[in-house]
Amino acid sequence: EGTYVGILSGAPIEAILPVAKFLSIPSDRVFGVRLLWDPQGKFKGIDPEDLFSKSKVQGFLPLRKRWSSPVIMVGDGAS
Repeated sequence: EGTYVGILSGAPIEAILPVAKFLSIPSDRVFGVRLLWDPQGKFKGIDPEDLFSKSKVQGFLPLRKRWSSPVIMVGDGAS
């Protein structure tokens, strides 16, 4: 209890959400690259306003203010 669990990744959100759901992690605690889609579902590109599209570090920096306790991050080291 009292532990914040989330996912922070350099992957597209759409790829992370099924894993988060399986792990019972709410979607508002999933952070990654936002993709743009047209109304017909065709891929338009990566959201240039999304800091995660630049780097995980840039995406994380604004989020760190949300967490008042120490943060432990675990990654796969692939990126």
